[in-house]
Formats: sequence, C-alpha cells, structure tokens
Amino acid sequence: MELLGELVGYRRIVAEPDAVAELASACANLPLALRIAGAGLVDQPRRGIADYVAELAARNSIVALTVDGDEDSSVRSAFDLSYRALPESAQLIPGRYTAHDLLRQYAAHLAIDEDSLPTRTSAVHRLFDWFSSMSVMASRLLHPEVLRLPVREELPTAVPALTGAGPRPRQDFGIPGEPC
Repeated sequence: MELLGELVGYRRIVAEPDAVAELASACANLPLALRIAGAGLVDQPRRGIADYVAELAARNSIVALTVDGDEDSSVRSAFDLSYRALPESAQLIPGRYTAHDLLRQYAAHLAIDEDSLPTRTSAVHRLFDWFSSMSVMASRLLHPEVLRLPVREELPTAVPALTGAGPRPRQDFGIPGEPC
C-alpha cells in the first residue's frame, strides 16, 4: 500500500487498513487503477476510503475508475488499448477464464459495446450447450453403469479448437471405443 500512502497520505491509510485492502482488491492491485483511485481520494481529503470503496462497488469499478474530465485516463481505456493490440482470435478469450472482477466488468462492457444482442444470445446458448455436453461426457465417463435419459443429438461432442489462443481444452476424456 506504499503507492496509496504516497498519494493520499499515510495517516489515511493507517486509519482505514481494511478499507485500503478492499480498495486494493477492487483495483486488482493494478498500479494504474490504484493511482486513479488515489487521485479521486486526494481530490476529496475528508472523504473516507471506505466510502470511496462503497461508491466503486455501487457504480461498477470499471466505469468509476476514471480521471474526472479525462475519459482517456481510465482503467477501461488502458484495457481497450491492450485488447485492441491482441490478435483477433485472442480477442474472443476475455471473460472465458477466471479473471478479476475488474477484468470481468471490462469484458461485460466490451460485449455490450461491440456485440449485438443476437450475437451475445448465441454465445450464451453455445456456452450452455457446451456445459451440457461436457456434463453428459463427464457423467458417462464417471458413471457408465447409470441409466440416463436420452440427450439431444445436436449437442456438440467436442470443444472447437481456438487458434492462436494458448492451450487447447482437452478433448480426449471420453471412454475409448464408446461414443461421447
């Protein structure tokens, strides 16, 4: 919390250690996010850090972590620059893996800003189909003796490969010689 102490003063940091820890967590310990939060606190020296953290939670951190009057100086702008620098195949990945709340909020805003409602709906349906397919495959593998209800045939039986997006999901966890 050295960075916040330098920005807002160590007395404020020492006075509210739990709120400081919550603020660091809300900022994913990212220096840019902490600096923007610190600038917001410096502008309001009588405001409690806990109050600021509550406002971040209420307003959605990715939206609130902006320098007033300068939309380009924000966590979202920094994420935008990084996102735009990714190859197109990798741009499909944000939000698919465990991520900090700040990155998850960014991915949600990005989906709303860039994808149409039908595209988002289709993605959710594909995700549900994938979960359903994986559940059926896992159930067959772990408990082959259990009688099951029939499953829709159009469910995917394998995960499509993502090119250029890092490690591929395992597709070989079915029972050899048996359909998934």
